[in-house]
Amino acid sequence: MHLVYFFIDNRVGAFLGLVLVLLIVYFVAATLFRKLTLLPKRPSTNINATYESAVEAVNRISSFTTWITGLQTGAIAAMGFIFKDRGAIPELYQFCGIFTLSFFATSIILATFLLCGLPSVQLRLSKDKISIGGNDVYKMAIFDSFPIKVGRLGNFIHVYFLIGIIFFSLFIIGVL
Repeated sequence: MHLVYFFIDNRVGAFLGLVLVLLIVYFVAATLFRKLTLLPKRPSTNINATYESAVEAVNRISSFTTWITGLQTGAIAAMGFIFKDRGAIPELYQFCGIFTLSFFATSIILATFLLCGLPSVQLRLSKDKISIGGNDVYKMAIFDSFPIKVGRLGNFIHVYFLIGIIFFSLFIIGVL
């Protein structure tokens, strides 16, 4: 209940709450617009990729996703050490820490889901010499039964990571 009063009574808290709500609305609206095809269709940009280059793309996505997850985990651990050593932290920066944890945790969960789906993507690659658009890893669904594409999930991971970095920076500035 204290968190609700923070957003209502505190101007900075109200601003942070508004930013959070607007981000959620943006992602929901972007997804709905794509599903309802209210936006004009972009011309198809199929990439002609060989099997070997598509496998290399999957390996690079895997490496980068693992790296970004490790970086976020390290930042969360650093927050824990700072909180343990500093004791009392001003309320505004506590909420920056909560938002940091929320965005990093969401990014880590999505990254884990992406990493779990990459073997399925690799198994569905065509071993033909060149498959027109068939080996475009970013346009492939993560799983056959799950409609989210690798590129879209990667975008969400990066956006949540960047927002988490902003809140992490505010937390560090406020604590130090």
